[in-house]
Amino acid sequence: MGEPWHASCFKCQHPGCTTHLEGKQFYQYGGKPYCVLHGAP
Repeated sequence: MGEPWHASCFKCQHPGCTTHLEGKQFYQYGGKPYCVLHGAP
């Protein structure tokens, strides 16, 4: 995503989701990370 993230801040950006994404698969939309559940089309 072009910039560093603090490990505790690297979580899904969907409102209400607190899934931490470090070491996990994720999707990127608008430069923000989303978990597989909230980022899949």
